[in-house]
Amino acid sequence: MVLKVYGPHFASPKRALVTLIEKGVTFETVPVDLMKGEHKQPAYLALQPFGTVPAVVDGDYKIFGTTSFKNTINNTSGPTYRTRPEIPGT
Repeated sequence: MVLKVYGPHFASPKRALVTLIEKGVTFETVPVDLMKGEHKQPAYLALQPFGTVPAVVDGDYKIFGTTSFKNTINNTSGPTYRTRPEIPGT
């Protein structure tokens, strides 16, 4: 399953996208048109109940906010993400 990043092609999702690119994680982007109010529509609110961007979805797992997202990606070592080598003693 591919991780999906929902948001406009500017501003908000850039930190999430840079993190994914740096970590080599496979992902796809799903555009959200803020000018049309797509982030306030029921379909988007089902992913991100606060109606903010970006929203990151990996299967049933949803992450809101780029700081939380970056921390999750940087600290995950499961089969979906290989983000950093194991450091002895940590």
